[in-house]
Amino acid sequence: SMNVEDIAFRSSTEIIVGLRAPLTSRTAGNAYYFRINSLTSFTNYWALGYGAGLQGVAGPYDLNLGGLGIRSIKWCATGLTNAQGSPVPRYLILAGAANGGPLQREQYRQKFSLYSWTGNTNNAPTKLIDDLRRYAIRPEGVDLIQVGNVWRILFVEDRFLATGYGTRNAIHWPLSIVGPVP
Repeated sequence: SMNVEDIAFRSSTEIIVGLRAPLTSRTAGNAYYFRINSLTSFTNYWALGYGAGLQGVAGPYDLNLGGLGIRSIKWCATGLTNAQGSPVPRYLILAGAANGGPLQREQYRQKFSLYSWTGNTNNAPTKLIDDLRRYAIRPEGVDLIQVGNVWRILFVEDRFLATGYGTRNAIHWPLSIVGPVP
């Protein structure tokens, strides 16, 4: 089975569907994703009662996220910059363990990483932060927000501190923790 974890909308001809699991070797390997190339064709499949045949979807493709699955993916048209200070539109990918919940079965303080990616299937993602434990306990979502005209990175997390379900928390950090994006 597949665990669709997040969907990133860039345009009606590029929507990325990120999978938490399985990985290319079931529980290890690269993370899978699908690309919706035509929102109209894709939605017609559902509107016509599944009889039209699934169209407008390409994949599966895979991304090397160091053995982690996609926990969140967001298109960031603005906010990220390179070393020269120029804007670089990119996907932000929050990568985490591909094992499935419930939280009672998951390990406390697992490693999560943050990547950027161009969206081109021929380009590998770039690791921006190897271990997010310094910034978030158990991040489940990522996005960019503006606070007082200053870009910040937002993590939505499960405050998972022990066995059992955690509470949701949103925390934002200065975008400087990410550094320049190649």
